[in-house]
Amino acid sequence: MRYFQIVVFLSGMICTTLGCTHVAEDNTEDQLSVNMIESGQYSNHPQEGIIEKVISSSAEFRSAWEAVHTGRSPMPEIPEIDFEEQMVILVMLESKNSGGFDIDGFQVRKDTTGLVVEYAEVQPGSNCMTTQAISRPYRLVSFPKTGEDIRFEQQEPIINPCE
Repeated sequence: MRYFQIVVFLSGMICTTLGCTHVAEDNTEDQLSVNMIESGQYSNHPQEGIIEKVISSSAEFRSAWEAVHTGRSPMPEIPEIDFEEQMVILVMLESKNSGGFDIDGFQVRKDTTGLVVEYAEVQPGSNCMTTQAISRPYRLVSFPKTGEDIRFEQQEPIINPCE
């Protein structure tokens, strides 16, 4: 037993000395500041499946805005975006059979290949009470135009424990 305690103690000392308490690199300088235009849980967008769209003109934005708000009356007023300076991202999940779903972990960051839009689907856990309505979470955000290539990365789902 004494031998085991010594091995555990020495292992801990070695880990501490060699840096097992590694702190993750701070990549906040690589993140772009984003402006939330709109976030919602319900959309009747006619396109099925996950939508990951880069919008770079007023005409594209108007079309996307109208699609996101299909069936709403009155249609919400479209925000003004300066597409000389800004671009817009639309991320929308596929239709869900209940509420409790959302998008989180949303960020735009630079890497060696261009810009990466990261997001994760939030799912209700087994203890969650949810609305019994079809939902379709979405996010519309703007950020400074860069001219770099953009790719989307959906992260692992986040389960809301609802405790």
